Amino acid sequence: MARTISLKGKAFKLEGVPQLVKTLQTMARTFEGDGKDAFDSRVRDAMMVPAEMIADEARHMAPSVTGALRKSIIASKLKHSVGAMVWTHGVRYAAWIEFGTSKMSAQPFMRPAINALRPMAANVIAEQLGKVVTDMANQTAWHEKDGTPT
Repeated sequence: MARTISLKGKAFKLEGVPQLVKTLQTMARTFEGDGKDAFDSRVRDAMMVPAEMIADEARHMAPSVTGALRKSIIASKLKHSVGAMVWTHGVRYAAWIEFGTSKMSAQPFMRPAINALRPMAANVIAEQLGKVVTDMANQTAWHEKDGTPT
C-alpha cells in the first residue's frame, strides 16, 4: 500500500511506509523499559542519517543574502515519536521563500532537496533500519552456547 503526501499541489508516494511502521510498532511493543528505550533511540539515530543528508542539501539550495536562512535549517530527532525531521528554526520567512508570496516568486529549497535525495534517503533508511532490526533481534533472541542459554 502506498501513502500519497501532498504539499501545496506537489505530491509524492512513499511505498511500503504503512508496512514499515506496523513492523516497527510491533517490534517496539515486544520491548519493555530499557529495551524499548534502546530500540526507540536506535530508530531515531537511524532516521537522523537521511535527515542530515536532506538538511545539508537544503542548506546548499537555500538562497542566502545574510546566511541566516541556511543556518536555520536543522535536522533533529523527534522527542515523542521515533523518527527525525528537517525544519527551519528562528527564521520566520522560510515558508515565504519556499512557497513565495503575492509579491515575491517562490525560491524553493526544502522540497527540491527532498526530491533530489528521496531515492538515496529511502535506501539509507532501509539500510539503517535493517541494522537496527537485526541488532535488536540478535540482542533479544535466544542464544545457546554449549547447552546453556546466553
